[in-house]
Amino acid sequence: MREAELHGAVVAFLRYALPRGAMVHHSPNEGKRGVQAQRDLKRHGVRTGWPDLEIIHQGRAYFIELKAPQRDTTPEQKEVHRQLRAAGCHVGVCRSVIDVELTLQGWGFVLSGGVAA
Repeated sequence: MREAELHGAVVAFLRYALPRGAMVHHSPNEGKRGVQAQRDLKRHGVRTGWPDLEIIHQGRAYFIELKAPQRDTTPEQKEVHRQLRAAGCHVGVCRSVIDVELTLQGWGFVLSGGVAA
């Protein structure tokens, strides 16, 4: 499964399974853009290495980095993940919808549905 397909499947799962009051957001910090557009995004706070998804629930921030099988996090991603953890956030790297489900359960989320057997 390509990363873009994984992303869509994970967001659909999260919209279904997250507890009431939880919010999920994607910061579009990747993709091909012109030089000026890239400059504008950086000036507005976009950060290289920022995780794909943010979940806010009960005053806490959780981050999920999605990776296709056989792909690893970049050095920039590893550094941002380290900084987020140092700030008290949870960060997980997931390669499937089941990985996301298990990660959320490990963080203590009570989900309204699941895919793991």
